[in-house]
Amino acid sequence: MTNIHAVIDRLGLPIRSSLTAGQSHDGQSADGLLDHVGTGAIVLADQAYDAARVRSSLREKGAFANIPPKVNRRSIPHFSP
Repeated sequence: MTNIHAVIDRLGLPIRSSLTAGQSHDGQSADGLLDHVGTGAIVLADQAYDAARVRSSLREKGAFANIPPKVNRRSIPHFSP
């Protein structure tokens, strides 16, 4: 099994993509996919990308992570569905 990860722009056009093994964690591919994100960007992602490391990296770049929090998270970050 293979997972397909994609970054798309606001028009739905693909910018980047990657393939990972089906059993690997989705968040592991986030660094390479999101290294181009700049100040003011809003990153929409699914729960699999809800990791402190991903959120911290985006914050350092001046981007906003709009990612639904995992149910077991102790501190709930802001999320706009």
